[in-house]
Amino acid sequence: MALLNSLPEPVSKFLAGDIRVLSYFLNMAENGDERLLEYMPYLLPHSGRSYVVGITGPPGAGKSTLIDGLAAALAEEGKEVGIICIDPTSPFTGGAFLGDRIRMQRAAKLKNVFIRSMATRNSYGGLAPGLWEAIELLDSFGKEVVIVETVGVGQLEVDIHELADVTVVVTVPGLGDDIQTLKAGLMEAADIFVVNMADKPGAADKIRSLKHFLEQLRGSRGVEEAFVIPTVAIENKGINELKQVLQRFRERLVATGEWQQRKKQHFRAQVKRRVLEVFRDYLEKRLEEEDELRELLGKVERRECSVSLAVSKIISYLLTTLRN
Repeated sequence: MALLNSLPEPVSKFLAGDIRVLSYFLNMAENGDERLLEYMPYLLPHSGRSYVVGITGPPGAGKSTLIDGLAAALAEEGKEVGIICIDPTSPFTGGAFLGDRIRMQRAAKLKNVFIRSMATRNSYGGLAPGLWEAIELLDSFGKEVVIVETVGVGQLEVDIHELADVTVVVTVPGLGDDIQTLKAGLMEAADIFVVNMADKPGAADKIRSLKHFLEQLRGSRGVEEAFVIPTVAIENKGINELKQVLQRFRERLVATGEWQQRKKQHFRAQVKRRVLEVFRDYLEKRLEEEDELRELLGKVERRECSVSLAVSKIISYLLTTLRN
């Protein structure tokens, strides 16, 4: 505890388990507050141990109910659990419902479970600004398992693969999402499939279908590479099986060395994503402010210049500007 006295006061309180400081730092992460950069170097040495579980799937699949049961099961065996729920932002009002505590009443009552809602704020890929920092904060705070529930946004759900150590895709029978399920990107990104509401008609066919297509997709690696688990989350059925599979999957990642490899891939992906975001913002600002670029866009609109030529000229202009 003596070492904590030499740290900035918010960091000392954070590392001592002050939940209010965790919430304060999470607010900073979500709002892009650069003051957080001053604190992160103190926190990062305490990170790198959390098991990040990404859970995605179409709306109506029961992801929140499933997470509620899973988090409670993990917490009841003594695990520290953090949950980040990504809610879509309205394109009309800019607001988000952020009602996950309502949907996760069982887990929300447990002292070793922390739930945080984050809005997408119209970011790309159905994730939220500051999500990576939020995961790092929960990791540094001592959460052994961090569960991230993403917005069900179709093919872009694969973005969670760049953040999570394991990706769980939740589907249900009769939802009409078979075409989405068969998309190669999502199939390859998934480590575990959950067929929720498995007591409904068509569940057995859904499970067989998933296993069959996984065998076709993954060839000699076999269906074991992506588990298919039936659940009835509202009745807490199949939750313990999912918890056990998640534990087995983590053990396999560690044993094969893939754990560290995935972590390295996540860091690289986040750096690339952030650089692209900065350049995108820079481009949008320049397109609004620079007369030369606005005129070039006007020529494209008037069909006086091709899109490809305009892109080439814009890139040359921006590179010259950056050099100067």
